[in-house]
Amino acid sequence: RDVLVFQFSQGWEPLCKFLGKPIPDVPFPNVNSRQKFKQSVQEKGIMVASVVVFMSLGMIFLLYWFCVKKRQEKKKKKKSD
Repeated sequence: RDVLVFQFSQGWEPLCKFLGKPIPDVPFPNVNSRQKFKQSVQEKGIMVASVVVFMSLGMIFLLYWFCVKKRQEKKKKKKSD
């Protein structure tokens, strides 16, 4: 079996030669550069932080709503007694 030891920084040429295919006219895709990876991690971190904040606010709102309802029920019960 033939084995290709390949680094993405080498581009199309060694890969295409190994596969017996022509070299494409488009640049070799490099979507996982260090800068793009860091940017992606930062964006996802911001999204996670936003979700945590909104979930926390939602929980606080539900807790407040539950307490207000309980207080209203107690007032109604006192009035009826």
